[in-house]
Amino acid sequence: MLQRLQINDVRNLIKNAVQPELAPMINEGGIETAAAIARKKALLHWFKSSDPPSLDQDSHPALIEAIVRPLNGVMALKKPCPASISIMKFVKDVLSHCDAQNSRHKPPFINNGQGQLIHVSRAIIHEVTNFATCQGDCIGKDLKCIIFNGFVTACYMLKINQVPWSTPPPPSHRGAPSTCVTHDIWMSLSANSQSNAPTSVAICAHNNIPTAITHHHTSQLIVTNDNCGDWFAIEVYIVQAYNFAITAYNASKPLHHLAIITAITCSGLLPKVFDFSHIFMRMVTLYIICMYEKDSPIVMRQNSKEKGTSNKKWVTKNSTKGITSFLLCQLGMANIKTQRAFNSA
Repeated sequence: MLQRLQINDVRNLIKNAVQPELAPMINEGGIETAAAIARKKALLHWFKSSDPPSLDQDSHPALIEAIVRPLNGVMALKKPCPASISIMKFVKDVLSHCDAQNSRHKPPFINNGQGQLIHVSRAIIHEVTNFATCQGDCIGKDLKCIIFNGFVTACYMLKINQVPWSTPPPPSHRGAPSTCVTHDIWMSLSANSQSNAPTSVAICAHNNIPTAITHHHTSQLIVTNDNCGDWFAIEVYIVQAYNFAITAYNASKPLHHLAIITAITCSGLLPKVFDFSHIFMRMVTLYIICMYEKDSPIVMRQNSKEKGTSNKKWVTKNSTKGITSFLLCQLGMANIKTQRAFNSA
């Protein structure tokens, strides 16, 4: 969710900087008109790409074309100083900045009146911390490790390979450097880190949600086979879907790691959706696994061409708890492709 907000902030930063530059060139119809039109097309292509901060060939060349004016035949994004940092350091700096009281906006936080990342980041960290504190099993360094790993995992999954940065100070500059993020200077996140990518060690050590899932696994199987219970009336495929998600859960998989962080966040931000936050959190985790694992009964039914096959009862069961596809879009776990996504809002 946070990284999605950052990406939206970056999109708006680039658009608001480049479009006013191109508009007069296009309207005047001069010698630069053709080049300006090409840059505008590149800007729109980059703006609509699925991973704008990545180095993918679908987005990165379009970003360069939209922003950069050739200099002696060379086109390259301007670099800050240092030119690159590791994702680990990037996340560490972001979290440190969020912890600071009344601190100024610093890169990568965009302070243009529209940037939301720093405020939402602090709110999410606060809610996750409060939830873990109430549970009582994960505190201190372990809690910070889980939050840190969640941020890093999201950066890898969303392909955040570079971010806009501030102008580097000239060699003779005195005083504090500029902290204003600009659209044409980009920090690479490709530097090697002394730390490894997240391996979910903290989550394996303090497995609050997976433990809860395991504890409820046996109970669920018993209730499922009880023809006097509420589960007996539910479609068999729904039971199969939950059993699949419980069995398939793997704390080392980035998707499942992110599902846990998302569930914690969601349960904290929407405290009145469900009476018991740990139950709601478990449902969100299982819902995400069922929706994104290609072998889950939900995905298989979704892709089935057999007449009369649908996930309508699955959707109804979860939507009554506020767990919908539109919620995934709000949390940055999915993109809206058609108007149908708003039907579950």
